[in-house]
Amino acid sequence: MNICVIPARIGSKRIKNKNIINFFGKPLISHVIKEIKKAKVFKEIVVSTDSEKIKKISKEHGAKIYFDRPKKLCSDSTTTFEIIKHCIDFLKKKKKLNYICCIYPTAVLLDSKHIKKSLQMMKKKKNGFVFSVQQYEHPIERAISINRNEIKILKKKYAKTQSNYLKKYFYDAGQFYWGKIDDWLKSETIFNKRSSIYQLNRYEAVDINVKDDLKLAKILFKNRKKY
Repeated sequence: MNICVIPARIGSKRIKNKNIINFFGKPLISHVIKEIKKAKVFKEIVVSTDSEKIKKISKEHGAKIYFDRPKKLCSDSTTTFEIIKHCIDFLKKKKKLNYICCIYPTAVLLDSKHIKKSLQMMKKKKNGFVFSVQQYEHPIERAISINRNEIKILKKKYAKTQSNYLKKYFYDAGQFYWGKIDDWLKSETIFNKRSSIYQLNRYEAVDINVKDDLKLAKILFKNRKKY
């Protein structure tokens, strides 16, 4: 069976209670659970959390809670891999698992069609991961640094090169990560030569870390049908 795991601890430093903050009248995580359910590719949606409030909200919107996330997995240094491995170790004793998809509780611009299409990509792979990315809007070779008021371009030789002649680069969109059970258990990173990317456009994902990210997410969510 395919399982979706949502890692959703209560602690967040820059935006208090980020995972359940009010977002158009509902907790942020509830929008994500709703869109995941629309994909109809998961047997269960499992939330890994240390919060009774998040448990209650998640259950009300159709997710499962099987355990309390251990305190040792609730620190700022805890990795997503540690959380998913803990969940798999618990679930594999009771269920026959196939694919696990990690989706963050802040992926509020998530679209069920991308979940389905990325699963089809995953099924064609022998191993490795499929994860969402977005393309950098501007060439990273022209990145500028400022040190003691001195402005430097990252690579001077590309300063006058037309952007269409420069290589495209991508970054992790922070939405979803598909993988087989063995890969989740044996790997330490999704960034390897066996993995594949699933590209989203610039309006389809916002990694919500600070208040400005939240403001942008609200604008895009409200107008998502236009894009």
